[in-house]
Formats: sequence, C-alpha cells, structure tokens
Amino acid sequence: MSRNSVLYLKSRKCIGKPVRFLFVLVLPCPLARALIICPERGGDVAREDLIPFNQRTEDEQKRIATAGGIASGAARRRKRSLKEAADVYLSLPVADRRRWNKLARRCIDPEDIDNQMAMIVGLTEAATAGDARAATVIVKLLGEETPREDTGADQLTRAAELLEGIDGVIE
Repeated sequence: MSRNSVLYLKSRKCIGKPVRFLFVLVLPCPLARALIICPERGGDVAREDLIPFNQRTEDEQKRIATAGGIASGAARRRKRSLKEAADVYLSLPVADRRRWNKLARRCIDPEDIDNQMAMIVGLTEAATAGDARAATVIVKLLGEETPREDTGADQLTRAAELLEGIDGVIE
C-alpha cells in the first residue's frame, strides 16, 4: 500500500489503525466523504457495527427516539421557514422593468404582477412551447393530476348507440 493511501483514523472504531480509502467523493463544501475500509475489522466498518433497534436496551431506544424526534422537529422548522421565505419572495413585486412590462402587455393587472405571476407566466410559455415538465407542473398546480376523460371517445360511443337505435327504428 502506498504512503498516500494510508490514513490513521482517529475515531472510536479503529483508533491508530491504518485505514485505506476506497474512494473519495468531494462535495462542494469543504467537507469530503469517503468509504473507509478497515482490514483489521474485516471490512466495511459502518455495516458491521449496526445493531438492530429491537436488540438495544430501552435506554438506548429512548435516547435514539428522542434524538430522532429532535432532528425531525428541526427539519420541519427548517422546511417551514424555507416555505415562508419562498412565499415572501414570490409575493414581492417584479424588480426587472422589462419583465414587468412583458407581464403588463399580457393584460395582467398591475397590482397582480409579482414574482409568482412571473413564474406562472414562464411555466405557461414553456408548456405551450412543448416543455412536458412545465406542462406537468401546471397540471399539478391546477389539481388535475388524473388525466381527463377522452371526450371524443365518449361522444363516438354515444353516437354509435344512437345510430344503432335509429337503425332499429328504420327497419
């Protein structure tokens, strides 16, 4: 093993043992993640140390559940604040004069021209230009996720039934 591929892990799993990185994935932030192989332990450290939840003591289960509840609450608060921030931003008036004029030319009331309206107009333009994803988003926004019934096929079946009835009367 080359000198560059050996690292001494300073965690509670393989303290002071040589560890080899199988690959390193560098994220856009200053952190890096790696799959660590510890040969002294017989393979992947993370999978080997997993203990099923039902085999843990009640105190451990309670501690894990509490930590999970706290993390879940934090995630919900983050999501709610992100949603509120998006709502505030989308309700702001359009800052770009060109975009505002473009929306005004489409006969939209000046008090209704905001970032949300600009986004809807952009989605509509993209959908009419043939963008299937934009069309899907608009359909979901309208609440019509189920496909509409084919009215043409229904009309044809009704017409066929009427013609059968007329044929019976003519004979």
